[in-house]
Amino acid sequence: MIRSFAEKISFFYIKKGYIKSGDKEIYDYCFEILVSTVINFVTVTVIAILCNMFVETIFFLVGFMTIRATAGGYHARNHFNCWLILILAYIGYVVLLSFEVFANVNHFIVIVNIISFVIVEVISPVEDENKPFTKAEYEILKKKSRFSVGFIFLLSIVLNYKFNRANYAISLAIGMFVVCVSLVAGKVKNRFIEKNR
Repeated sequence: MIRSFAEKISFFYIKKGYIKSGDKEIYDYCFEILVSTVINFVTVTVIAILCNMFVETIFFLVGFMTIRATAGGYHARNHFNCWLILILAYIGYVVLLSFEVFANVNHFIVIVNIISFVIVEVISPVEDENKPFTKAEYEILKKKSRFSVGFIFLLSIVLNYKFNRANYAISLAIGMFVVCVSLVAGKVKNRFIEKNR
């Protein structure tokens, strides 16, 4: 469905003369990713508004997207699975935050940040079989992912201890942690693929 819609967008722009027909496959892929991202964002936004957690969700997405962009991670086989995994992870975060299940918020924030930092340091970046890294890209992404996890770690600590905004700090930390779980899953998937070649 998303692919078909993306192809229709490409066809529309080809018909209008904005893109060349020879570049259609590239634009099909780009529009497919764009449409998928918009659907994910709209779904998360609707849930955030319904749960009265819009600002917290922005911090969750900042933590998530900052690390995801540099560290990589698990990629689902199709857009529906990608959407489902994101929504389940997000709903898990909403439940944690709504029911305040943290025995000690300060310890929780620090522990989640440290675990995320260690995971990023040890296994990032994690490539996908369809998008392997060159050695140079790997080195650049390794440095960027280290910087990103350090930035999110520091920002969550400042939000919690300096500004007393534990909900925002937790949101950042959990957003980052979700990506770190994805890194582990991606690494396991890659090992499994290599083993079965």
